[in-house]
Amino acid sequence: SHPTDEEDLRIAKTWAERSGVPFYVGSGSTLENLSSLTKYTRHFIVGSAIRKRGKAGEELDPKRVVAFAKTFEKCLKSMSR
Repeated sequence: SHPTDEEDLRIAKTWAERSGVPFYVGSGSTLENLSSLTKYTRHFIVGSAIRKRGKAGEELDPKRVVAFAKTFEKCLKSMSR
């Protein structure tokens, strides 16, 4: 998986806002980059980041699901301060 380019996100967010459509990050979100991605959206389609060994097609990993949810919650709380 390739990291999500922040300049692409900025452009896409601007376009979505001007068009009145919701903006989702559809891939590339990880525990490591979630705090920077929440600058652009609160909407994510999460796949391999919450699967066993971080691999697409694997079973969901409950520990990864909880870790992702907790990290996302922390990001949102830190932004509301």
